[in-house]
Amino acid sequence: EGASGSAEGDGGFSNTPQSSPKINTSIDYLKFRFDEGYEDNPAFFDRLFEVLKVDRETYSKGGIYNNYLKNLQLDVGTILAYGGTLTINSEGRPTTLLELKGRACRDYEDRRFLLDPEGQKEGWNTAIQGYWKELIELCSLEMHGTCTRVDLPTDCLGGYIKVDEIREKVKDRAYTTSMRRLELTDDQEAPAVETGQNKALTGVATIRDSKLSGYTATFGTRKSVQLCIYDKAAEQRLKSGISDYEEWVRFEVRYYHDVADREMLPLLKALGEGKIEKHILSCLATAIEFKEDGRKDAKHRSEARRWSKWDTFLRGTPKGESFSNVKGNCGVESNLKWLIKEAAKSFARVSIAFDVSPIELSRDIAQHGAMLLDKADFQLINEYRSKEGLSKVKDQSEFLGRCIDQKTGEIVFSTRLRKYFGSNGKKYGGSNAKEASRMGSRKEENAE
Repeated sequence: EGASGSAEGDGGFSNTPQSSPKINTSIDYLKFRFDEGYEDNPAFFDRLFEVLKVDRETYSKGGIYNNYLKNLQLDVGTILAYGGTLTINSEGRPTTLLELKGRACRDYEDRRFLLDPEGQKEGWNTAIQGYWKELIELCSLEMHGTCTRVDLPTDCLGGYIKVDEIREKVKDRAYTTSMRRLELTDDQEAPAVETGQNKALTGVATIRDSKLSGYTATFGTRKSVQLCIYDKAAEQRLKSGISDYEEWVRFEVRYYHDVADREMLPLLKALGEGKIEKHILSCLATAIEFKEDGRKDAKHRSEARRWSKWDTFLRGTPKGESFSNVKGNCGVESNLKWLIKEAAKSFARVSIAFDVSPIELSRDIAQHGAMLLDKADFQLINEYRSKEGLSKVKDQSEFLGRCIDQKTGEIVFSTRLRKYFGSNGKKYGGSNAKEASRMGSRKEENAE
């Protein structure tokens, strides 16, 4: 896997490592699951083969892969897996898996560019972003696939930041990270850091260091997010005996499962605007921040000055929302997409089975969800409302005012469903309901 240059152009880089870092950003792993069986409906995947530019006549067939009974190797590292009962979805339908590993991602770019005269006129960077946008839009929006993993690495090439410097920073705890307690760690007894939300963070990496494979520090968990920092030059020398660069450090942010699927909309937005490098750097800035020194105690480490070399490397890119929580309309629209894609059938099934009207069911679910909203949720809501020209909301009182029972003046749940909402099904009386009622009444009076 050679470095293919910065995602937004290679121009302007200095050959002096300590003055201007040479970086490369890329999409280096992509995995989607589709709620459609390849054997049952091969025509569903016609467009996918077309976009990938793979020849169906040349692929090889294989056996069990990731719990699927069969797989097609469409190219080196490009796998389509299908078949079997262990991989059916919650609706009992067969699924199909698409996986592009690191080598496959580079080959996909090369294939598309080689076969695209118009893309060659536009230039490599512009064309490549267009190819990725087309593939992800197809998988996520048109085929309604669920992304279960995407890797977004940032490479430091040529020695601006050296492996030894990262090794010392990690050893001295000269960094802050928002990796949660579920992270992989070689020190389960590491002292926790208490945040404002009272969530314990350890921020201790799993370390692997060998003369052959080089240094690797891994933060986080495969359940949501990982950051893997490793000696890419050593990895290349181990595989092929040579490396494109003497010094090459890779900072790889890996999103898994729900977090990976939420990442698709902001990733598409960045690709569409030609800002993929900025977006990937923002993902890295969010994952970790290196400090000038690690002498401050754990509770005050965030106050330490940011490592100037790290700031230059990231080009001053600020942190994004923590681990791919999409901002603004992307977040709200992704919620709507999820409701339509994942919840609509379940909603109808519950309504019919329990003999509860869809209006009652939607009210119960909505008011239960409203009581779970926090400040971050209202920030997301208000960013979308502002964008759409709507006034901001302070809390859920006004919304809950629309849910009150007009006879009792209290927020209630359907008798058949109350037990499924736990204590929430019983507690929406008293002051909460009265305040919601007042807010709802004011809203109606203002409307008149």
